[in-house]
Amino acid sequence: MATFTADLANSVDQMFGPFIESKIVAMNTNDISHLLYSDKVIFQISQPNERDYVNTAYNLNQLERIKLVNIQHEFGIFGGEYGSHLLLFLEKLQKPAVITLHTVLPNPNERMLGVVQTAMKYSKGMIVMTNRAKELLKSDYGLDQNHIQVIPHGIHHVPYRTSENAKSSLGFSGRLVLSTFGLLNSGKGIEYVIESLPPVVEKFTNVLFLVIGVTHPVVLKQEGENYRNFLINKVYELGLSDHVLFYVAAVR
Repeated sequence: MATFTADLANSVDQMFGPFIESKIVAMNTNDISHLLYSDKVIFQISQPNERDYVNTAYNLNQLERIKLVNIQHEFGIFGGEYGSHLLLFLEKLQKPAVITLHTVLPNPNERMLGVVQTAMKYSKGMIVMTNRAKELLKSDYGLDQNHIQVIPHGIHHVPYRTSENAKSSLGFSGRLVLSTFGLLNSGKGIEYVIESLPPVVEKFTNVLFLVIGVTHPVVLKQEGENYRNFLINKVYELGLSDHVLFYVAAVR
């Protein structure tokens, strides 16, 4: 999320500067844990502090140079149940807001549904990264698809190389690689992939399933590495230790 936001802000500055300059409102996990931010960060919000959301909205309202607020949304970033503290900010914000949803979960419960629907009510629109996410917002959340824009997740420009070069550098030559990446949490259903591997391995003996990424920081705080350990135990139970590999380095 931080890398995505930094790339977005830098791209806006490069494309439109000096006429438009991006600024950041940073989220802190609590009132006493702050990072040493650059001057690009103009305000900070403590995740559990409801007053911070209201005060920051008020402060942004006072700045004439602020024309649009783009919120990078994950449910675990904002305080309250399903990030409901964000609604305190949106309710008081008088600037137009657009919300980029990095996660859209199917079959939301009543509380999650209410948070997303209310966020849409207070915003000019939402951005998602896949057509499937847009379909879910329409079918499962009842949102107007005319206010939802699909912008695929970008990547840095890098020289093209064949997969064999990458496999060789990582020691995976000759392996048929499957992978999942991103912050680890039980909602990803990685156990279902692991459980389905035994018959696959019988037919394709060179299969290697890579699980890449650290545990979601909110999950880590609340549950520790319970989910990762659950997955590792399942790998051993099914005799898949030669076919599943966990990489715990953060994905950049």
